[in-house]
Amino acid sequence: AAIRLAGLALRGQEHPSEYAQRLRTTDRMLFDYITGEVLDALPADLRDAVLELSLLGDIDAARCVALCGVDNGDEFLENLLQIGIPMMALDSGGGVFRFHELFRRLVQLELELRRPNSLPDLHRRAAEAELGAGDEPAAVRHLIEAGDLDRAFGIVFEPMWRVYREGSIHQLNRWLDQFPPDFIGEDPSRMVAYASALALVGRLDEAERWNRAARDAAGVPSSELDVQMALARMMVDLGWGETDLVRIEGAELLGRCGDPEVMHRYNVRLATMQSLAALLDEQVVDAHRWISAIAQPDIPERARRVGLPARQAWCAFLQGALGEAQVLVDGVLAAGGAAGYGAPHALAEVNMLQCELALERLDLEMAEEWSERAMDLASQIGSPVHLLNAQASAIRVVEARLGPAAALEALQRSVRNQPGPRLEARHQLIAADLEARAGEVASAAHRLTAVPPSLRRRLVEARIALARQRPSEVDGILGRWVAAPLAVSIEGLLLRHRARSGERTILGEALDAGVSRGFVWTYLRDGDLLVGDLQREVQTHVRWRATPLAAALTEAQARGVEPDTYAIFEPLSAKERAVLQLLPTHMTTLEIARVLFVSANTARTHIKAIYRKLGVNSRTEAIRRAAALDLLDQRR
Repeated sequence: AAIRLAGLALRGQEHPSEYAQRLRTTDRMLFDYITGEVLDALPADLRDAVLELSLLGDIDAARCVALCGVDNGDEFLENLLQIGIPMMALDSGGGVFRFHELFRRLVQLELELRRPNSLPDLHRRAAEAELGAGDEPAAVRHLIEAGDLDRAFGIVFEPMWRVYREGSIHQLNRWLDQFPPDFIGEDPSRMVAYASALALVGRLDEAERWNRAARDAAGVPSSELDVQMALARMMVDLGWGETDLVRIEGAELLGRCGDPEVMHRYNVRLATMQSLAALLDEQVVDAHRWISAIAQPDIPERARRVGLPARQAWCAFLQGALGEAQVLVDGVLAAGGAAGYGAPHALAEVNMLQCELALERLDLEMAEEWSERAMDLASQIGSPVHLLNAQASAIRVVEARLGPAAALEALQRSVRNQPGPRLEARHQLIAADLEARAGEVASAAHRLTAVPPSLRRRLVEARIALARQRPSEVDGILGRWVAAPLAVSIEGLLLRHRARSGERTILGEALDAGVSRGFVWTYLRDGDLLVGDLQREVQTHVRWRATPLAAALTEAQARGVEPDTYAIFEPLSAKERAVLQLLPTHMTTLEIARVLFVSANTARTHIKAIYRKLGVNSRTEAIRRAAALDLLDQRR
């Protein structure tokens, strides 16, 4: 009864270990009961075994043999159950048990009092028992308690990339905080491994500090350490979207490293980062070259099934091979799952790509769903460049539903981190493009002053020239393109067509480029400016009449004006109104839940109720309907 009552009290404690510690002095009755009536009543060998088992979380026969040295683990566990030691089964087969948590904590305190000098050895034995059971996190915890930091570090960071590829990013994050900084700072190689792990989980500022410390401590590094430090720096720069630096550092490393065997060991990792840098900058030729370098016979299985095809799919999408990209994406999701098992960065990219594919075929419901999944994954890994790209996908869905003005407003209201200069320039380019499409020409032109030259910047400049009634400038602005992404090429051709009103040759060239490949939204982004021209051209040529674009154009012309007045038949609850105010920020469901101090499932339930009461099927529709009903707080 005392244990049960104390267990109820334990549930409300923010720090249960400290609460159990206080029981030694504030509730002697319970502590004395555990030690006097339970432990001291056991035979000496059994009492010692229970004391030792208090170090473990999960208890099974193999762990009992490894830690306590008993001959038969199953008989030993059965004996404990018959005696009445408070244990609970964790599986239906009754093979894995756990002490009542309060009982375990109090017995562990008694172990510390009775056998303080034997604790390091017991923790080492417990680590071996946990490794035998395949529980690496528990083994690491015991090794750290035993003071065996070197071995614990080896268990964590030698297979770091395997842990990451398996999707255990949260576990990797927890491990990082278990090692004291003084221990990490003793060895440059250790610092570099630690910095790489920090970069993988999105803790870029910390990673950069350890990278600098490693450079200062290394002096003249060995060839292998030099490669490791360069790759660790590239990981941080890539997370901040500094793609130019990544390419420069990669080229310098290839020219500097004179040991081909060392370079071979890290070639796949280098190629992976270089390919991502090229894809982010839409450098299709470079991306294809580096992706080919990843495809080595000896790459890990998870990288072969998730990471490599994810990059191949992205490259195929940029080249306009939408069908090939979809097949690759489906394969990645089958191997890794939409929930993110394995290679989290690659899966975030695949979810963004799935959003873009759905958006291109105007499946806006699915596009919105995939964009939310991408935001959830990007939030988990914490990479600023992935967060921005996932946000950009969500904004494009808003644009497809409600137009560029609504997308611009959503972008301005979105929650943003503090990006580096390169990511800020990417954000400004997205905003400038939306402003130019929405007719806010002066603002768009001003934003472009902070954006470095690129093909997409030239598209915005050409759009601004058209808005300012300067069509003669468009050809000069766009110039000649080599190896541009197909969607960018199509958009450029459509802008040239608008600049040469009445000339149908360029419009036919634009349609030839992408209609048969499944492009739809790229042709419709300019709305009424091109719908009529496109409709006439598509109907003129038989090869385009049965395409998805032809159907979309027919629907666009037939679509009536949606009514701008709505009614709400069931009032929103206070919690639902609170959730509604956060929908325009484009926070993920998980972020909304954290802000409102509710579970993610509760937040999803509120969102579904909002959709039902407003009579909508998506987030963007809910935002528009709520705005029409004056339900949104305009101060946000």
